[in-house]
Amino acid sequence: MDITNLKDSEKELIKARDEANRLSKIKDNFIGNISHEIRTPLNAINGFTSLTKSRCVEMQDETSIDFLQIVLDSSKRLERTINLMLDFSKLSIGDIELSHRKIDLKHIIDNIIRENRLEAQKKSIRIDFIIETDNTEILLDENSIENALSNIISNAIVFTNVGFVEIILFRNKIDDLILKVQDTGVGISDEYMENIFEPYSQEDYGYTRSFEGVGLGLSVSKKLLMLNGADIQVQSEKGEGTLFTIVFKNEFQQNIQEDLKPKVYIINEKVSKFEKRNILLVEDDEASQELIKSILNEIYNLKTVGYGLDAIEYIKNNKVDLILMDISLKGSMDGLQLTKKLKQEYKFKDIPIIAVTAHATSFDKKNAFNAGCDDYISKPFSIRTILNKISSILNQDEIVK
Repeated sequence: MDITNLKDSEKELIKARDEANRLSKIKDNFIGNISHEIRTPLNAINGFTSLTKSRCVEMQDETSIDFLQIVLDSSKRLERTINLMLDFSKLSIGDIELSHRKIDLKHIIDNIIRENRLEAQKKSIRIDFIIETDNTEILLDENSIENALSNIISNAIVFTNVGFVEIILFRNKIDDLILKVQDTGVGISDEYMENIFEPYSQEDYGYTRSFEGVGLGLSVSKKLLMLNGADIQVQSEKGEGTLFTIVFKNEFQQNIQEDLKPKVYIINEKVSKFEKRNILLVEDDEASQELIKSILNEIYNLKTVGYGLDAIEYIKNNKVDLILMDISLKGSMDGLQLTKKLKQEYKFKDIPIIAVTAHATSFDKKNAFNAGCDDYISKPFSIRTILNKISSILNQDEIVK
């Protein structure tokens, strides 16, 4: 039997598969590089702007404070946009890995409200958070849920110019945890309602549109919520406001298993919290080096190196209580390789390592923990975040409340 055509078809299929894999790898590398190249400078912009604003507050320079807040708001807008685009890209190809842990939904919502409080105050709108249950803990992937709820709550504030945003958290008779986000904003027309969760869709188009955004927030939020076993519904009337109802199903909770990975921080010796601890920063970006120095120098003894081999040499000859580890490093060893090497060495394995990186996907986070990192901070980070992460690992009191 002549199987020439069959063999030719088989070769074409293999060629097409290899080409698809090649293009997928190029796309993944592109997404990772875009994330890194945008987040790294954003980290410096946000950090130095916050530090400068703090000094202006001390000097009571109200004009400079206002200008710097505009810089921060603009930077956060850019950060939200790139996060949405990266999340959407990952969701589109199914490259989202979840880690279900028991988290307190109240705590997540409190943080989101705090981040959006200034925007609400500018408009003189009220944010009410009403809790009608004693049990606000639930098994969820913290990062994806925080992104989803942040999109929905911040949208409610953005699209409300007068009145209030009311957030209610309660449980129904079958123990589903339910979150309602009600606003008195512009509302949604009946015609647009069927497209509300479509990617890149916006009711207000063109040069005269009234609100910012790229039309990805609700699409990404719905996908992330579905991955966590939650339903989302929306009711709205044009000019009267909008109500989002999110149901975290108890049935889903019963069918998933908590991803248990206890964090155990072993400190070499007990040191008074008033004594300066020794922190090694492994970071090759100069702007990031200067930012972290500005944040930590008054509180900790900070040493900075830019290469993996330099880090090993320093640790051999000096006492180090904690390492802040960038993942992308120039030279022969990246941050993950360096972390693995240190964790395999008996003398260094108990030194806590926090990954501080602009590689911020769930895949990057998983790689960091698999390499042996004890915690993870994605750039751009807030001053509060990095200080409190460090103080937590070093068993110190919370530094920034």
